[in-house]
Amino acid sequence: MTTSPLGPKPCSHCQISGPAILPVRYAVVPAGLSASVPAWAKPDTPFPTGDGYDYLLRALRQGFVYVYYESNRQWEGWSVAEDGSLWKQPSAAYARSQKKSDCTMPYHNPTNLEMLILSPVALKGNCWIAFTSAKWRTGTLERYGSDANARKKRMQCVEYWQWTTPANEQRVAQASVEVLNEIADYMTPGPACPVLTLPYNPPVRRISRTDSASPWFYFDEGEVRAQGTLTSWSRRRCEQAQRTIDAMQKQGAGVNRYDKPITQLVVALDDAAGIAHELAGFSDDMTALHAGWLDELSIEFMSVQSLAGARNQIQQMEKALAEKHTLDAFSSTANYGMDKVSGGVIAMVPGADTQRQSALNDLLQRAQLSSEQAGDEALATSWAKYDAELNHDKINAFNACYEQFCKVIATRMEALHGLRIDWLQSAPFITCSQDFYSTSVEDNLSYREIVDYALASLNLTDTGAQWLDSLINQYSAKSESNLVWRSLLLNNPDVIADMTAYLESLAKSHGKTEKADEASFLAAVAPLAGKLNEAYAGANEALERPATPSSSFSRMMLYCDRRLSTFGDRFFNISRAGKFLDGLNELLTKSLFQVVSGVSFDNAVQLSLGQLQDGDTFRSQLLEDMKYSGAAERRKLRTRYQSDFDKFAQGAEGESALKGARIKLLALFFNGLEFKNQLQESKGDSKSHAQIASAFLGTLSTTTEIIEPAVKHGIQNGAGTTSVKFVGTGAGTTAAVINLVLDAEDLYAE
Repeated sequence: MTTSPLGPKPCSHCQISGPAILPVRYAVVPAGLSASVPAWAKPDTPFPTGDGYDYLLRALRQGFVYVYYESNRQWEGWSVAEDGSLWKQPSAAYARSQKKSDCTMPYHNPTNLEMLILSPVALKGNCWIAFTSAKWRTGTLERYGSDANARKKRMQCVEYWQWTTPANEQRVAQASVEVLNEIADYMTPGPACPVLTLPYNPPVRRISRTDSASPWFYFDEGEVRAQGTLTSWSRRRCEQAQRTIDAMQKQGAGVNRYDKPITQLVVALDDAAGIAHELAGFSDDMTALHAGWLDELSIEFMSVQSLAGARNQIQQMEKALAEKHTLDAFSSTANYGMDKVSGGVIAMVPGADTQRQSALNDLLQRAQLSSEQAGDEALATSWAKYDAELNHDKINAFNACYEQFCKVIATRMEALHGLRIDWLQSAPFITCSQDFYSTSVEDNLSYREIVDYALASLNLTDTGAQWLDSLINQYSAKSESNLVWRSLLLNNPDVIADMTAYLESLAKSHGKTEKADEASFLAAVAPLAGKLNEAYAGANEALERPATPSSSFSRMMLYCDRRLSTFGDRFFNISRAGKFLDGLNELLTKSLFQVVSGVSFDNAVQLSLGQLQDGDTFRSQLLEDMKYSGAAERRKLRTRYQSDFDKFAQGAEGESALKGARIKLLALFFNGLEFKNQLQESKGDSKSHAQIASAFLGTLSTTTEIIEPAVKHGIQNGAGTTSVKFVGTGAGTTAAVINLVLDAEDLYAE
């Protein structure tokens, strides 16, 4: 474009020329859409397959693109905005995140930002291109620049000859209208078009259906699926492939070193983290659908629960009344008969007193048996007159519909989590996560950004829980594929080395039932005060500040700390940890999670010491309080453990939203361990069991209050509170706590 020397200057972002290449990424979508991966972009190693899911090409999501030129060993970097536009950065090592266009130049042309304009150096030798959702720091750039094998595993090569004679293979193709129309963002809208079928972060929509006549309640099983995508579509590209090709030809004209005209290219880039995150988002969609169902039919659920409660109360009241009447009648008869026997007769007849007591005992046993029979009869008949007024067909239809809905969700979640685990174990995901193997706080957070949300809510299915347990029980961060321990240790080489002895102590104490002694605990817990404590001090401080409006969704999820609910459910679950308290493994695990969550090392140790010294006293006191009414009021003793625990739980008050939520959620998990121990000790005592279950269920009413501030802290700038991803995030965390209740009920059922 020609401009007057005195007029506005051309846009430095888009009015540049050079070798032009349009980068796209692989993405996962529900099966049945009108797009798939074209032949030229087929990966060398086939992607994991999952029932109901397929892959296609999309515009890049928010993040960064890095290009390495072999011929001069130089790097260039671009920031990718939310709409997929590419913003050249002055320095690859100091690239800055960009969410939206901020160009105010009069000649700005956004179409030109759909492509990379490379340095002419790209025509002199091979160049390597990679996409990442989090910024690469100097150490990562140096590693991929100096290590050819690492570069080959992580980055896509564009060979210099492809600029003149592209073969449309090896994930590089000549740019054309036909090639662009195979990319989802450029497609013409239609019934199976990905842009319309999988909208960006839609609101929760109603899935349950009701009718005034039979069957009363129903739903479409086909609607129980992924509801939306985590990343926005590049809507301005829709049906505009020709416009983009024209722009590429204009900006990308030139010749190579042999004076041959170059063509423009399209390159498909790996985004294993994006695929894993999208699958996690699909899981959140499922939990949001369930939460929506409970909300849609809240009146019906309340009615069913109220009826069950009323039935139980009436039956128990009638049963108790019948038992009392029967027992009173027999007691009066016994007293009347025995009152006729004078004291003189008892004194004169040897053994008369013994016979009298034996007769009384016999009468009492008969009275108790008869009272139980009368109570059972009352139990069976007391509800009948009310029961006759109910519409049982409708109630049964409601329960059956909900049960079927839950089965459909459970089945599809299992399949979805199986596919996600396949991706998490894949070489592309492990490789991209190791972009951030570093001691830098920013790299530590970037690793968690990639890994934590990819693992979110896997604990909610058998498939996911078993896989998480297998990683936890390795008690080692040596392998790059152990995402659980690598995440907890921040993928920080110094922390991993410093915590080796700690993990060995956890491994040796796993499954041990004996109570830990203080000396062993203090020796084993010492590494927590070292590199781990230091690294988390910096990481947690950074997360205390709310996510910025320019943050990507994956970074916002990091601020929600989905990791704690996912890991906490498994680390403190009796099906994995065992049915005993005060062991070294449990105390070390509790201490680890406290330090990770921002609790000081000294306070974490004090809580464990209080548990060792006074935990048994506290529990026996609690059981006695439940068995004998008024015991709690009579007893003034307050154990150190109870006092320290209360102090720990109250430590959340006055803290930031995220740290406060972490501490409160940990308190719920720790309470869960204690409640499950009480269930185990109170077997056969239905009264105690009912009180314990009721007490723990009561804590769930506060779960939403705990979770919501953390979720808002994370994604307040990225999603409305009615969006399916927001609802799914909260529902997934709540479900992790509910799992503890189910876990406890399983223990009691044994």
